[in-house]
This record gives sequence, C-alpha cells and structure tokens, in this order.
Amino acid sequence: MKNAFLLVSCILLLLAGCKKKEDPKPKNTITATVSGVDEDLSVNASAFVSKTNSLNHLLIEGANDKGKQLSIDLQVQDREIAKGVYTFHTIDNTGSILIPASFKGWMTMRYIVGPLSPTTMNNLYGSITNGTPSSIVVTCITDNNIKGTFYSELRNMDNVIIAVYNGNFDLELR
Repeated sequence: MKNAFLLVSCILLLLAGCKKKEDPKPKNTITATVSGVDEDLSVNASAFVSKTNSLNHLLIEGANDKGKQLSIDLQVQDREIAKGVYTFHTIDNTGSILIPASFKGWMTMRYIVGPLSPTTMNNLYGSITNGTPSSIVVTCITDNNIKGTFYSELRNMDNVIIAVYNGNFDLELR
C-alpha cells in the first residue's frame, strides 16, 4: 500500500511539473525531513549537470548553518537527466545505490551531521544495503532550473539508520 501511494504521488508530481515553455526562476532551496526533524539545507545549495561520453551526471548539494550537509550524486548511462522518476533498489560493493538494469546507472546520497575526522566518521551517513528503495523525482528541468523530490534511508559506521524523506529541491542549474 505504501509503495502504491508513493508511485501515485510521484506520477502526480510529474504531471504537475513545469510547463515546457515555462522557465521558472529557481528558489535555490533544498529541504528535507531527517529522522523527524525538518531541515533547510539551502546554504550554498547547488545543482550541476554534466556529460562525459555516455554518462550523464547530476550533483545536488546543500548545507545549513549547523554544519549539516547533503549531497545527492545521480549518474545515468545512455540517457539524459530528464523529468522522471529514478528509483533505486540494490547496492553495489562501493555503497552506491544501483538503478534497475533498464536505467544503467547509480545514485549515492550522503548526509553529514557534523565535523569529519578519523574519530568522528560516524557523523557521515550514506547509502545502505537492503534498505527501503531510494528515489529522486525530477519534476521540472530546463536549461536553467531543476526541481524535484527525494527520499532515502542512510546508515553511518555505527549502523545507525536515519530516514531522509519529504525532500524537495528547486535549484539553478550550473
């Protein structure tokens, strides 16, 4: 039931996305609920799209004034980053969440809750094995703007799992 609700929600978001002739001014915001706490990660929020040979790459990054940082790295082979749903189910041995075989790509999400050093690596949460599926939904992409939603579960070195959900981004593409 939960998966059906998420699928219907994603489809509705796609239908409600930006119109082709519209090039909305981005808000340059990233927000998410992390383990029940609403976080605004809009400090230095950015999005980059690049292409190298057959690999298309989307990098989304943001932070807040409390030292928390989020990065989402989506890489897709043989197709452009476009409006659509990118859902990931399995993990390879590098910790990257693999897109189903039809997509030929992967995603890595990281969330940092404080300074990192050899003794504080548990402040880094990353993609996990056998977790709930992770997803990025691109609802609008133009030459200058990308909008969408995301969710995932992430784990640190102490095996503490955090839920990142209700994620939204509205960013200028650079």
